[in-house]
Amino acid sequence: MTNNISKADLPDKTDMSDKAITPDKAAIPDKAITPDKTDTIKKVSVIIPVYNVERYIDKCLEMLLCQTYKNIEILLIDDGSSDNSGKICDKYMEEHDNIRTFHIGEQGLCAARNAGLCEASGDYIVFVDSDDYVYSEETIYIMVNELEKTGADIVAGNYSRLWNEKLLPAREHAHFSKNPPESEKFKFGAFYSIGTMSYLWGKMYRRSFLKENEIHFENFIYAEDKAFSVMCYLCGAVYAYVDEAVYVYRKNDDSISYRFKENTIENWMAVSEYLALHCEDAKRPGDHRDIVAFTIFFGCFFDGKMFYENKGKKIRVVKQVLKKYASYPLAAYYFKKIAGFWWITKIGGGLWPVMLWGFSLGMSLHMYSFIGAGIKFLVEMKIDQRLSDTGRRE
Repeated sequence: MTNNISKADLPDKTDMSDKAITPDKAAIPDKAITPDKTDTIKKVSVIIPVYNVERYIDKCLEMLLCQTYKNIEILLIDDGSSDNSGKICDKYMEEHDNIRTFHIGEQGLCAARNAGLCEASGDYIVFVDSDDYVYSEETIYIMVNELEKTGADIVAGNYSRLWNEKLLPAREHAHFSKNPPESEKFKFGAFYSIGTMSYLWGKMYRRSFLKENEIHFENFIYAEDKAFSVMCYLCGAVYAYVDEAVYVYRKNDDSISYRFKENTIENWMAVSEYLALHCEDAKRPGDHRDIVAFTIFFGCFFDGKMFYENKGKKIRVVKQVLKKYASYPLAAYYFKKIAGFWWITKIGGGLWPVMLWGFSLGMSLHMYSFIGAGIKFLVEMKIDQRLSDTGRRE
């Protein structure tokens, strides 16, 4: 018998207490699982939202089941899959005592992850996308060891990209992690130009840190991971890093990251407004308005690119997107700030400062055709794919 959860059954998203939805199969007590390679008995909860991934879920789970660190619970949150994913999850739960499956209906990715957080009983949290997998059998051990050694709230590792069954390197965190966390260079590299820290995967979180700061997933249709990750940053998370690759990101064109949606403009601005609100009362010292500025820029650029690619490759379509962004007072304010050289002189990154300045100046002067032509050039020359490691195809 599996766990069927309706929306009414889910706890309030701000309630991350130990109170959980009663499963059919009880969690294994900590003392029942002893790690093979460490003296610690800290428990790790791996949260995996599942939606129509019958081709990939086996690889994802098998890599977790072969970990040398054994004190792991795996929480599979089936978000109303229409293929055989839910049945595969049920099968794994029947065969493994440390796997629990929950069927929540089609409530969305944020609800699935929040349900996982509410169900988790581990000391540490790991998020894995069901079409990806952890890099090696040592991955969980490596990250637990680093958290124990440093006392950090979040540990991040490097990752590889899987494209057409070929593993490709991604830029290492050393490009930003050596900078002070409060610096513009760290924030721009960590959450935007390189982006490693904006992804949920490839990291291990101290569960007590998330609970104490009431960090959860807001109901955004896109970039919910960026909002979550930036909230961790604003709440003063202490970071640690390992040099090893800990994750394999699969370039899956069917995933939500690459699925075109018509209402992403409203979503990106909702994310920006959410972050603007929390930047005002951030626990981490410093001025963090640059985060809002960078989020608006990347949202606008990304939407211009996506609408161009999915709406007939017409510049006039891009112009409509740009005009809609410019109609938001918050966006207009921050484009003018960037055009006035706020925040961009210290971000590093080669051409990035020039690109942000030129784009923002064009938006401030309503030069939408000029920006649209620039986006067209970047897409047709496939330069846009090289701006993000997760989008690169070579």
